[in-house]
Amino acid sequence: MSSRDGKRSRREDLSLPRTIDAPFEELVSAFDDVFDAVLAAFEQQSIPAFALLDSLLKKDRPSKTKNDLSILRNKVPHNDATHRYFFERLQSPGWLEPLYQEGFFLPPPTKEWDEGLGRPLFSAWPPVPYLLRMASVESTQQTVLAIVQEAVESDNPFVRSALLQMAQALPATLAATLVPAVQKWVQDPRLQSVEFGQISDFTTHLVQGHESESATALVETCGAVLGRSESHSQRWDYEKLLTATVPLLVKSAAFQTLSMLCRLLDTAIYEYFIRFRDVQGERKEHLHQEAQEASTRSWQRALDARSSFPAGTQESLNLLVATLRQTAEQAVREHLLALETVVSLFEGYPGRIFRRFALYLLSCFPEDRPEMVSRFLLDRRLFDDGDVRHEYELLAHAGYSTLPDPEQEQLLQWIEAGPDLQFYREQYERLYHERPDEGLVQQYANAWRRDWFGHLGDRLPEAWKARYEALVAELGPLEPDDADALVVTWEGRGSALSIEELRHMTIDQLLAFLRDWQPSAGFMSPSREGVGRLLSTAVSEDPGHFAEDAVRFQGCDPTYVNALVEGFTQATRAHRSFGWERVFDLSQWIVEQRYAPTEDGTATSFDPAWAWASQLVANLLLCAVEARPPVLGASLRARVWQMLKLLVEDPDPAQEEVDEIDPTMEYATRAINSIRGIALHAVVQYAWWVRRLAEEETTSDATLDFSIIPLTHHGWASI
Repeated sequence: MSSRDGKRSRREDLSLPRTIDAPFEELVSAFDDVFDAVLAAFEQQSIPAFALLDSLLKKDRPSKTKNDLSILRNKVPHNDATHRYFFERLQSPGWLEPLYQEGFFLPPPTKEWDEGLGRPLFSAWPPVPYLLRMASVESTQQTVLAIVQEAVESDNPFVRSALLQMAQALPATLAATLVPAVQKWVQDPRLQSVEFGQISDFTTHLVQGHESESATALVETCGAVLGRSESHSQRWDYEKLLTATVPLLVKSAAFQTLSMLCRLLDTAIYEYFIRFRDVQGERKEHLHQEAQEASTRSWQRALDARSSFPAGTQESLNLLVATLRQTAEQAVREHLLALETVVSLFEGYPGRIFRRFALYLLSCFPEDRPEMVSRFLLDRRLFDDGDVRHEYELLAHAGYSTLPDPEQEQLLQWIEAGPDLQFYREQYERLYHERPDEGLVQQYANAWRRDWFGHLGDRLPEAWKARYEALVAELGPLEPDDADALVVTWEGRGSALSIEELRHMTIDQLLAFLRDWQPSAGFMSPSREGVGRLLSTAVSEDPGHFAEDAVRFQGCDPTYVNALVEGFTQATRAHRSFGWERVFDLSQWIVEQRYAPTEDGTATSFDPAWAWASQLVANLLLCAVEARPPVLGASLRARVWQMLKLLVEDPDPAQEEVDEIDPTMEYATRAINSIRGIALHAVVQYAWWVRRLAEEETTSDATLDFSIIPLTHHGWASI
C-alpha cells in the first residue's frame, strides 16, 4: 500500500468522517476492479473442481477402474469449501468403507496455535454430515463406530461434539463402547471442551437403549466432576443431568442408580467437610469418619423441604439430597424396589444424612413395614439425636399408630422424661456467660415436651392428650418446625404474633408493635429477624396494603426496613402490582442514610449500618426495570436513575476485598453479592427499559448519561 493510500486507510482522531470526493471514489473503483479480478480467477479455478465433485456424487460407490478415489485425492483442491461441498451432499453408503480405508476421515482436525490471539484455534470436521447419516444405516454402523473410536482421542471440541452426535445416532449397544472415552473427556480439567448438555442427551440415549450400567457409570463420573464445580453454568448442567436422566435410569436399574447417588453424596459430604482443612494421608480415614458424624442440619434443614431456588442455583449437596430423596420415593412407590431394600441400602452408610433418609422413607410408607418403623422409633440413639430430629418426628407422626401399645407407652415415657437439661445449661452459659435461672430451664423442658407431644397429635391416648393440652395452656401452641416456620412468638403475658395476625393488622397497629416491642435476651427467644421474615412474607403477598404507607416505616429498626424492601422485591418477581411512588420515597430515604456528605461538603461518607438495606434497594430497582410486562411508568424514570447514580459509586466491594477474592470465583458471583455490582446490572437493564419506553413513545428522550458508571478497576471488578 502506498503512503498516500495508508493515510486514507486510518484516522488520527474521532472527528467527523471525511467527505466523499472524487479521489475517494476513484480509490473505491480501483479496489472494486481488484476484487472483481481476484474473484474471477477463483471462479475459473473452482468451476472444474466442483464439476468433478458433482460427477463423483452421482456414483453409488467409487470405481476402482476409473480411479475415483485417486481423482478425489489428486484432482480436487483440499480445502474446507470442497470438503464441505462433497460430504454435505454425499448420500450413498457405498462410499463409506473405501473412503475410510483411504484415510479420508482421519485424523480429525487438531488445534492450531494463533500467536496473534494467544490462544488455540479449532476447525470443524468436514465429514461429519456424511458420518451422521451413515450412523443411522445398519450396514455401515460398524464402520462408523470404528471411525469414532479412532477419533476419540481428539481434543478438538468440535470433533468431540460431533462424536457425541454420532454416538446418539448409533444403537445404544454400540454407543456404550464409547463411555470410557467420554468419561476421560469429563475428567479432563479443560472442561470448556465438554458440552454436558450433549452428554446428558447421550446418557438418556443409553438408558432408553437398555444400557443402564454404562449410563450409570457416566452419570456418576459427571456427577463427581460437576459436584465439585463452583461455576453456575456447570451447576446448571449438573441439575439438568440429574433431573433428566435419573428418573429414567431408576426405572431400568433402580438399585444401581440409588447406590450411585449414595456414593456421590457420601463423597460430596466428605469433600464439603474437609474443604478448609489440610488433609494428610494418614488422617484421611479419620476425617472421613468425622465427616459422617458431623451435623447435616447446617446445610440441609429438612429432607422434605421443597426448594424455592430457581433452576441451576441450588448448591450441589442440596441438589444431590433432593435427587436421592425423589429417586428413593419413586423406587418404592412404583414397586421397583422393596422398602426394606432401600432402607438397608441407607443403613449401609454410617453417615447421619443416611439415617435421616431411612427415617424419612419409612415415614412415607409406614404401613409397608411396621416392624422397621418400630425398630427405628425405639432406637434411643435416634430419639436423642437432634440432627435427625425432623425426620424422626415425621416418622413418629406417621408411624406411631402402628406401634404395639407397650412401645407407644415407652416412646411417651421418653418424652415425659424430658431433654438433657445439663446440656441446655452448658449451651446457655457458653452463649450468655451466665447460668440460666431454673424457671427458664423448666420452661425450656416443658416446651420441648409440648413439641414432641404435638407432633404425635391426635394419635395420643386420652391421658396423654390432657398432659399435652396442659402444656399448650402454659406455653402456647406448638410452633412449626424451624425448617419452614411461619410463626414467631415473644415473651410476655402469653401473647403471640402469627402470620395471620400480621396480615390483619392495620399499618398503625403494625408500626406501634415494631417500635415498641423489644426482644428478650433469652436463649432461642424470638428476634427482630424472625419478625422481619414474617413481614417480608406479608408484604410479598399483599404489597398494595403496605405500598402507600411505605414512607411511614422510616425510622424503624433497619431489620424491618430491610424486610419491607425484600417483600416488595418478592412481590415484583411474583407479578403482584402496587403503587411505586411511596415505595421509591422509602428507597430514596434508605439510600440517603447510606450516603451522607461530610461536614465540609467535599466528600461522601458511607454508613455501614445501611449497607444491606442499600443492596436490597439495588436489587429492587433491578427487578423493577427488568420486569416484563413492565411495572414502572415513564414518569418514574428520573427517580430510578437518581438512585442508581448513587448506588453505582458505592464502595462495596472495597478494592482490598476485590483483590483478596479467590481468582477461581466467577465474576458473576462477585457481582450479585455487592451493592455496586447489582447496581451496575440494574443500569444495563435500565437502559433496555428506557429503550422500550422510547419505542412506545417516539417523542421520548432516550438519551442516557452513562458517565456515572465507574470505569476504574474496582468498578469493573463488580460487573
